[in-house]
Amino acid sequence: EDGTFVYPASQPGGGNPVLRRQFRILRDFIHGFDFIRLLPDPGAIKTVTPAPYTARALARRAEAYAIYGSWSPPSDRATGPPAAQTVRLELDLPAGTYRCEWVNPKTGDIDKRETLRHTTGPIRLESPPVLEDFALRAVRER
Repeated sequence: EDGTFVYPASQPGGGNPVLRRQFRILRDFIHGFDFIRLLPDPGAIKTVTPAPYTARALARRAEAYAIYGSWSPPSDRATGPPAAQTVRLELDLPAGTYRCEWVNPKTGDIDKRETLRHTTGPIRLESPPVLEDFALRAVRER
């Protein structure tokens, strides 16, 4: 299914090639984890800057972290970000070596890869330039 079928006006739902590509990017990101074992982990993310970016984490503590962030202005200022910018995350991760991949949610491309050796305390990461949203895959290496 490539999403090119033209739905009649009376047909609810559906999709198009753009939507199906977005679903594939989401699927590929999620399949990069043992997804069924991930749980919400509100304590994994200490800070996100600049405001009004926010982020959420699903995690298998000390093993893998799926982090999604987005531009979230207050509803009275519902505008897009002014330009691509770097987002800084401060994470609370157990000590270890982590393979981190910044995945572009629009294209599925990995915009930045890094290996971090972490000992103690908060760990600070910087994204590649992002506009509206970002995804980070952090997996502990054995």
